[in-house]
Amino acid sequence: MGYGVAMGVVTVTVTADGAYILEVRAKDLADNRDVSPAERRWNLDRVPPVTAITGGPQAPTNSTSATFSFTSNEVGSTFKCRRSGETDFQSCTSPKTYTDLLDGSHWFQVFAVDRANNADGTAE
Repeated sequence: MGYGVAMGVVTVTVTADGAYILEVRAKDLADNRDVSPAERRWNLDRVPPVTAITGGPQAPTNSTSATFSFTSNEVGSTFKCRRSGETDFQSCTSPKTYTDLLDGSHWFQVFAVDRANNADGTAE
């Protein structure tokens, strides 16, 4: 006696952010049903995190170093930073310290990227 395996593809379209569960049960031609469904869980997250700079140097200062602290409203976010004189954002962690700064005006920007790879579109 041979056994056949039936396979199928299910397409599920979800539009609202949140947690989802898809359960699938097998049923044979005799209407016997699987008592423990196969399960797949996933989260849809299209909302970018919000980045906040929570600390930095006072202006004006005579220090040649600057330390910035920052956070995101989403746990597990990573960060990208850049400062005056840099064109590209680089991965960074809080706190971020720059040393050997020259006299003059300087700026610092940072943005968060959440675990779903949504990036805060407004660098602080």
